[in-house]
Amino acid sequence: MSNNTSLIPKETLSITGTGAERTISFSVTPGVSEIGKVNIIANDGTVSTSANLVIDLTASVTGTYVFYNNSAYDGENPVANSLDDNAIAPDKQALLPGNVALFTNYTSHSRGLNGILIDIADLPGIPSQNDFSFKTGNNNNPENWSVAPSPVSITVRSGEGVNGSDRVCLIWNDATLDGNLGDNEAISKAWIEVTVKATINTGLASDYTFYFGNAPGESGNSNTDARVDLTDQIGARNNPHTFQNPSSISDVYDYNRNARVDLGDEVIPRNHGTTFLTALRLIDLSGVEVNNFQSLKERNQSVENGHAIRSNNNDDEVALVGNPVDSMHLNMGNANTHIRIQRIDGEAIIISLHNAEGDWFLQSSQSLLEPNWLLVDDSVTVKNDEQQFQIRINNTQSLIYFRAVRHLDDSDK
Repeated sequence: MSNNTSLIPKETLSITGTGAERTISFSVTPGVSEIGKVNIIANDGTVSTSANLVIDLTASVTGTYVFYNNSAYDGENPVANSLDDNAIAPDKQALLPGNVALFTNYTSHSRGLNGILIDIADLPGIPSQNDFSFKTGNNNNPENWSVAPSPVSITVRSGEGVNGSDRVCLIWNDATLDGNLGDNEAISKAWIEVTVKATINTGLASDYTFYFGNAPGESGNSNTDARVDLTDQIGARNNPHTFQNPSSISDVYDYNRNARVDLGDEVIPRNHGTTFLTALRLIDLSGVEVNNFQSLKERNQSVENGHAIRSNNNDDEVALVGNPVDSMHLNMGNANTHIRIQRIDGEAIIISLHNAEGDWFLQSSQSLLEPNWLLVDDSVTVKNDEQQFQIRINNTQSLIYFRAVRHLDDSDK
């Protein structure tokens, strides 16, 4: 039976029903996921049987969205309601730890990041300000970012998220773009880090962190920077939309999201232009540790097909990889260490760590969401004079995920 005393009470379980059907009742705490064994004993004490019992009451974040609050697409209504779904930016998605920012991760909305939606499946309570944390910055080190203003409102719309999940709506006051960040004001010209904490109200097993950015008047005309300049102004001038021919919600030149592209949109990049030094940075979070495996899996849906993932910038855990189809190569974020994974004859995997010091081991798990990392027994570690470690694993058909680690504690081996 589970050792979690909050999950299984000390007193006798309540068993009801007749014949072959029995119902076992007990109290549980939201946010726990346990696998235990229940022993069912007949009244006369002579017959017993057992069955596996899986208890999973952990909630999960199933979607994160940015939306244009108080825009033409939600009826210019600043209050949270179901119309906010119409203002979701369909061309934007959250930046997750381990990735590098792209145009899809930041908006050009002149009112800043004034609306974020979070879908949570199996949400047990009503989240409040204490169930979140917010930070803002514009560099690759979120740990050093400043505390961001809290939302002016947090609203839960039960069952209105994807697949019946609960939709949590975070709303901030519109950004003023005057350089002074007021109370409850939307972040603009920077990034916001949103962390949904693992609490009784959220039911999450671990914190869930994601990011959105904002560069008012930026049309995404460059893949290497997010500068706001004359190109963005001319783009609005050359692609007008009127009341008779409204722009779509994803029109890159409708900076104020009023369903038109006109002089008002030209003025925004003109008045809020940025330089190389002041522009929103395409931040690189590939060295940021991924705290939860749900996030790790989401940011590379094809990991099962053989994509390598750098899990963090810690020397003790350099990479987590899927079962490679052929071969792959991944440069690590620290020093010159890099990893190469190659499948041999469909039966074995060879993992080579270059410029790596210390003793390295390989572990495997059949799940990322509920990992159970076990040392690969038949792995062979070889070191050569060039500080290259080569690990060969045979019979890998049943193994899905691997991670290379070093300096394992005795309890991990």
